[in-house]
This record gives sequence, C-alpha cells and structure tokens, in this order.
Amino acid sequence: MANQTHIEQLTLGALSWNQWRMNHPEVIPDLSNADLSKSNFSTADLSRANLRGTDLSWANLRKANLNEANLFRAKLVEVNLSGAHLERIDSFWINLNMANLQGANLPEANLNQADLRNANLSGANLYRADLSGSDLRGARLRMSNLSQANLIEIQLSGADVSGASFRMADLRWSHLSLVDLSDIELSHANLQGADLKQANLCGANLDHTDLSGADLSRADLRKANLSDAILTGTNLQEADLRNIPWLFIMQITLQPETNFTSALWDQPST
Repeated sequence: MANQTHIEQLTLGALSWNQWRMNHPEVIPDLSNADLSKSNFSTADLSRANLRGTDLSWANLRKANLNEANLFRAKLVEVNLSGAHLERIDSFWINLNMANLQGANLPEANLNQADLRNANLSGANLYRADLSGSDLRGARLRMSNLSQANLIEIQLSGADVSGASFRMADLRWSHLSLVDLSDIELSHANLQGADLKQANLCGANLDHTDLSGADLSRADLRKANLSDAILTGTNLQEADLRNIPWLFIMQITLQPETNFTSALWDQPST
C-alpha cells in the first residue's frame, strides 16, 4: 500500500514535491496502488518511485522524470507522458492504451506485454527497450527509434511506423500483416517467423536482415534492399519483387526451401 505521507506530499504540486525529493534523496516514494487519476504531475520527479498498480489514467505527466520507476501493472490510460523520461522503467503488463508518449525517452525500458493500443509514441526513443508481447495495434510510432529493441511477438497491425528505425531490432514471430513498412530501416533486424502477409516493404532497407521462415506472401518488396538478407524457408508466394537488382533475385532463388510461387520480378535484360 502507498505511504500516505508520500501521497500528501505529492498532492502539494511538482515544485514542492521536487524540493522534498532533493531534501530526502534516500527516500524511495511509495505510491503503489494509489488512485492518482486525472492528477497534474507535470515535471514531477518520480524517479525510482514505487508505482505498482497505481492508477494514473488521464494524468498529466508531461516532462516528468520516471527513470527506474516500478510501474508493474500500473494503469495509465490516456495519460500525457509527452517528453517524459522513462529510462529503465519496470512496467510488466502496464496499460498505456491511448497514452501520449510523444518524444518520450524510454531507452532500455521494460514494457513487456504492455497495452499500447492507439498510443502516440511519435519521436519516442525506445532504443533497446523490451516490448516483447506488447500490443501496439493502431499506435503511432512515426520517427521513433526502436533500434536493438526486443519486439518479439508484438502486435503492430494498423500502426503508423513511417520514418521509424528498427535497425538490429528483434522482431521474431511478430504480427506485421498489412503494415506499411515502406522505406523503413530494418537492416540487421531479426524477422524470423514474422507474419508479413501483404505488408508494404517497398523501398525498405533489409540489408543483412533475417527473414527465415517469415510469411511474406503477397508482400510489396519493390525497390527493397535485400543485400545479404536471409530468406531460408521464407514464403514469398505472390510477392512483388520488381525493381530489385537481378543479382539479388538470383541470390534469393538459391536459398533453400523458399517459396516463390507466382512471385513477380523483373527479367534480366538481354
């Protein structure tokens, strides 16, 4: 349960709270299981705070410091976390449905199995964050940094990822069917077993990307960079491989157990 003294101190406002934190650096605030919904904690220092099970739905946490906070099973529906710092947070099973995380700093954050449906993560820094098993359907990830992130088995259908970077990200068994990944940075990413049916990968950078066992049936791969990509056992049935250099097409066709049934590609010029 939350420490009532800590709750009362926090409700005095961010300015008073931050001064109290500076005066008591050894104290780890206990705000667990408290109902703090609709509160204004903009710019508040909540670093290392115990927020397990805390309800922060519809709260204003703009530019707040939540570094290393414990947000296990916290509820943050439609919370404003734009510009907030959430480095190395522990937030297994957190509910961030429709939350505003635009420009938030989340490197190495633990967002395992988080509910991020329709959340705004545009411009967010998720470098090496753990989002495995998370639901990001309908989320906005425009220009976000997901390099080296753990994205195993994520749900991403209906998400806007334009301009995002997935360089060296782990996307094994992820659900990316129908997602627009055109011109996206996916070099050195791991997409083993991923569902990419009818995905738009036109112009995507798939240099050294592992697509073994992935389902790319009816995917649009026109102008994609497939240099040194691994496509062993990949399903490319009815995929569009036009405008890809013939040398890469030859390399792809030599990979074992790859399905090219009815795939389209340009014939070599004579």
